[in-house]
Amino acid sequence: MKVGFLDSIFNYADVFETAADTLHEKIANCSVERFTTPHLLKIPVCSKLLFDKGCDAILVFLTALPDDFDEIRLVQEKIIDLEVAEKKFVFFTVVSDSEFKNEERLIELTKERVAIIADALQKVVQAPSELAGNIADNSMTNAMDMFSVPSAETQDPLSSDSAEDAMSSVLGEEEGKSLF
Repeated sequence: MKVGFLDSIFNYADVFETAADTLHEKIANCSVERFTTPHLLKIPVCSKLLFDKGCDAILVFLTALPDDFDEIRLVQEKIIDLEVAEKKFVFFTVVSDSEFKNEERLIELTKERVAIIADALQKVVQAPSELAGNIADNSMTNAMDMFSVPSAETQDPLSSDSAEDAMSSVLGEEEGKSLF
């Protein structure tokens, strides 16, 4: 299996070696093709380039700040078109900056998450019939969902109440209740 590894120049650290080692450990006869995207919005184009190089699936690995989440959601929506056109899969692993304090912790998270993605890759690409064994098994679906988008806490740092309070303090009490 040939796996495309797509990271970003904006990532906190270069975890390619760790990810590649984990993929090699988990998937027999795995080769890894790396591509580093110059911008988050270029992920679909870079993914297409990796598919054109013969990749069977792609693992997008990103470290992200809260400001990046809207762009990541937009890219994930666009990736669906590419997956349909190529009939191949793109897996996202997004690690929020709030999940690690140093590079060592990021390396640990990389190993854990890439190992779970590798298991999914084997099932989806090499043995799709085995996916039926995962029906009603929440461990795989929860893990895949958890890694594809940042947690709710990191996506929405202001709750709706605190957002209203922040607007009230900026606009004044009367104007803060409604913008209309």
